[in-house]
Amino acid sequence: GFPYLSCREESGAKVISRITGRNCENIIDPTLAIDAQTWRAFSKPVTQERPYILMFFLGAVPDYLRQLAQQEAKKRDLEVIELSSVKDKHFLSDPQNFVWLIDHAELVLTDSFHGAAFSINLNTPFYVFSRSAEKEVENRISSRIAALTDKFCVSDRYVKETLNALDFFCCFERVNAILEEEGKHFQNYLDRCLSQKSLPVYDLPDRHCTGCGLCGQACPSGCIKMEFDAEGFLRPAIDHSQCISCTKCVSACPVLHEEKIAINELQQ
Repeated sequence: GFPYLSCREESGAKVISRITGRNCENIIDPTLAIDAQTWRAFSKPVTQERPYILMFFLGAVPDYLRQLAQQEAKKRDLEVIELSSVKDKHFLSDPQNFVWLIDHAELVLTDSFHGAAFSINLNTPFYVFSRSAEKEVENRISSRIAALTDKFCVSDRYVKETLNALDFFCCFERVNAILEEEGKHFQNYLDRCLSQKSLPVYDLPDRHCTGCGLCGQACPSGCIKMEFDAEGFLRPAIDHSQCISCTKCVSACPVLHEEKIAINELQQ
């Protein structure tokens, strides 16, 4: 019954489309749709005098990586902030502090999707690591991170095993171009969701649809195609970017027409 379907991972969007027989748009995570300037206005500074390497891990921090970070920090006269550690002075940072800390870090080391996403958005050099977890959970997390780094052409910053050295330089020129393009796609999707008050064709639950295809025949913009769902039944799939909200599909639908007649009779 949801009029619009979307997913931030392309693989997830394909799965949803295959199961439902409907179009599922692949859009970026909402945090990436908000530009860096807006996030900086939202952020709140913390007391931090020395430049630093920021470590933000939701899983266990590999011993070798902690040692590597300390060695590099000593060489560059940096501090290491381990945001996930209760021993760190910044452990109680709120979301506004979190954004500020990522924005001002010399380098971010993380196993978090959003740790990587904010680093990308704020153009902060980073590495994102595979998280140690149960196999099923690890696979889900890895697929999200792989999709994120692939989309923004920074897959070289995704470390699946071990890292021998820390590179503090990232080129974000291509990243920013992709961010702009994907942001427009996200905004276009959101505008369509909010501007179209209703999608009457979805007033009809899938179990009531006969698969007759009259809605597609009636559509003047050709945005409705009949496709097989996961159970082998024909269902209307709508390309919302082509929909002109004329509601001719609703007028043509025999089931919706019968239901409206029945409702009117009950009201009378």
